[in-house]
Amino acid sequence: MRIDRSRLHDTVLAGVVAAASVALYALYGPDRLQAEGFPAEGMRQPDVFGALLLVAASVPVAVRRRWPLSALCAGLVPETLLNALGYGTGMSSLAGIVLLYSVASYRGLAVALAGLVLSLVTYLAGAASSPVRAGSPSEYVVTAVVLVAVWGRAGACGCGGRTWRS
Repeated sequence: MRIDRSRLHDTVLAGVVAAASVALYALYGPDRLQAEGFPAEGMRQPDVFGALLLVAASVPVAVRRRWPLSALCAGLVPETLLNALGYGTGMSSLAGIVLLYSVASYRGLAVALAGLVLSLVTYLAGAASSPVRAGSPSEYVVTAVVLVAVWGRAGACGCGGRTWRS
């Protein structure tokens, strides 16, 4: 029996992202964030449904190399729900970043660009519909810059099978 190491690595990565997301979600509820000086007005207390959404946002990382754009789409749905419902997202954004990086690394420029636009639009839709407000508009700009930087770095480095240069 032969083990596909890349699938094994991606499955482990998905598990690590899910575990870290749920742990941060449970540890950094709105009360703790406010005590540490971060804005948390409108944020919901951690509960089982929020934890399940975090896991659902992380699971697509397991298939990120085989179906990068589909995995990104699948991960963005629960991530957008987390934002729209007012949950603290923990590290679900990390899953989105890993998936966006994968699309940019393993697909051509047109698909990679579609993945970036999709990520930006769903982030903005979730942020606009969220009862939780950022401390300032610059927080939204920083998130957008991080998404573009991850996307650009993945396409430029040639880390995957098919890159923009091939």
